Amino acid sequence: MTSSYVATAWARKWLGDQAEPMAALVAQAVAEAHDCGVRAHLGSGLTSEDAYGHTIQLQQFHCFAALAKEQPGVKLHRPNGSRVELVALGTTVFDFWRYGRDATTDRTKARLRTPLSGRQRGLLTAAATPGPRQLRLPGDSDAPNEAELTELEAMDAAFADYAQVIKVGYCASSANNVSKLGWGDVVLLDESRGTVDWPVWEDLPLHETGAVVPAPRLLSATAPPDSRAGFAAAPMEDFDLAAKPFPGPGDPSDARQDPEGGRSHKASSSDTDRA
Repeated sequence: MTSSYVATAWARKWLGDQAEPMAALVAQAVAEAHDCGVRAHLGSGLTSEDAYGHTIQLQQFHCFAALAKEQPGVKLHRPNGSRVELVALGTTVFDFWRYGRDATTDRTKARLRTPLSGRQRGLLTAAATPGPRQLRLPGDSDAPNEAELTELEAMDAAFADYAQVIKVGYCASSANNVSKLGWGDVVLLDESRGTVDWPVWEDLPLHETGAVVPAPRLLSATAPPDSRAGFAAAPMEDFDLAAKPFPGPGDPSDARQDPEGGRSHKASSSDTDRA
């Protein structure tokens, strides 16, 4: 890393002695996820960021889980229906958000993509300790219906053990590398619009990435004049083979031996067709 992170009182409150090691692993995970995204982008041949975006969205969690799972006190939590495992340390759980593509993005004005996923909604309300949910009443468009209520209560239960969610935020793209990185508290202001507030934000040092990945080399359609490729260039032995004359009608040699050494049989036209 370019510089070391010195844990603040806020970080030590939620992560204890693991604050600085976890900060380093967060930076490394984002860098590795970015490299995976760049390779996916190059391999796809697309000009859009689709391959990069989908890859980094999953790899940010997979890379962090793989790096952090051996740390003291860490456990992995996979919410029902989720494709990713979340890293939790005690009552603190980590979430990731690529809120921009480059350093010009204003984090305080960035919005979450709507509608929010179950994981996002559950994590953003985890530390809020919601009270009993209520069904929608006539004329109340904001309260959940019965199906939504069941889903919300399940999410409340899934994240009930977590008192704090640390949101890792960063800017990155296939062309611009990882240009900003930090973590902090996020409060959901308006779910329908995806607006949030950051009561706490701390910059984290960036980890080196292999962001400049060379494009795949294409084989030349014509080989150099003096080159030899594959088995075709190897010298061939002369086994002095020649075609055996086919026997004429009535020739006693017009027979084929059974592979097992039994009775021979006369060749037929159907045998020749199958040859």
